[in-house]
Amino acid sequence: MQSQARRALTATEFESIIKILRSSNKDTHKFFAPAFHIFQYNMIARLDDTAHLQLCNIKANHDHDFTLLAQMSWSKNVHEERDAPDQILFGAMDTRYCPILALAIHLEWWFATSTGSTPTNPFVFGLGGEDPEKGPDRTKTTVYSILKRFVFTNPSFQSILKQPIGTHSFRKFPATRARKKGASKDDVDARGRWKNKSRTSDVYMDISLPYNDARVASKLCTGGACKYALKDGAGVTREWVVNNVTPLICQRMDQAIAFTLGLALLWAVYNDEACKFVPTYLEEKIKKEYTLSASPELQAGYNPVEKVLLSIAGDEGELFIIPIQTDPSGAGTPGQACTTHTGNQNETIDAVMHHVASIYKEQSETRVEMEFFRKEV
Repeated sequence: MQSQARRALTATEFESIIKILRSSNKDTHKFFAPAFHIFQYNMIARLDDTAHLQLCNIKANHDHDFTLLAQMSWSKNVHEERDAPDQILFGAMDTRYCPILALAIHLEWWFATSTGSTPTNPFVFGLGGEDPEKGPDRTKTTVYSILKRFVFTNPSFQSILKQPIGTHSFRKFPATRARKKGASKDDVDARGRWKNKSRTSDVYMDISLPYNDARVASKLCTGGACKYALKDGAGVTREWVVNNVTPLICQRMDQAIAFTLGLALLWAVYNDEACKFVPTYLEEKIKKEYTLSASPELQAGYNPVEKVLLSIAGDEGELFIIPIQTDPSGAGTPGQACTTHTGNQNETIDAVMHHVASIYKEQSETRVEMEFFRKEV
């Protein structure tokens, strides 16, 4: 008798889902649904917890301002007096997995809609309305309906295995993938906000482990974790980005969040592939403003934003995020990273980054000691 347990999605299936959604002519399918599932994937989250996510739970990361922080609830049946920790979100070289880009597109579009523009709607994915009880339930129903009626019945959906899939498949996929990429079970559990009831030590340990969390988050970034950065000579400023690329996000959220998301959206507008899943009115508006602001010689085919590949390192729990390569073309084509590191190369990079982190740590400690001696003298 075949098991009816819902299995994990495969990477091919997940990518097929995102492709189908982004090719839709319906705005909800094209902008809202991909962001929902990409965010859910990166946070190893339940559908219910993603539907309940509020705008105030997305935060700027002032230690690493090219990333964001998200605070979600503990997983189901976890009893913990302390709030769940803030968890990091990176950009991903592969746009099918990039939460920064997906949130940028979704939120700037969402805040222009009749439901999203309502100041009293507190939800990031508030399609079901502002009601704190019924809203998330309606959102979940809509998400599942889109999957069932539009995606799973689509002839181009590539189902690889015969076992059934469901909404839990979306959480099993990143959890399994992170483990296959070398993340420890404890770190994956922490990223998914699971806790072991039988371990007394969990009560005494700090729930915030930035390095461990960042390592799992980076492993979920297909093609590598990355940051979006303005190129030298791009001709625009931070203020220009938040005023002309993500003005609606800036009105509703922290300006630092609007800037981080704005860089991703500006990159997408000038990328030949990514611009296909940006709202047309947004693309035209941003390009018009950039044409008026930038030097004429930069405008033809020039992308003012680059994607920079990142490596994650740590020493004694301290997190270091180190740029290791720039994408010179600004391409970041879906399904491709600017460079692929595999096997022993990844291990070598990890070893080098650990050494670099140790050097950073020693330099920091040396500065503290020097400052102490200055005061003594």
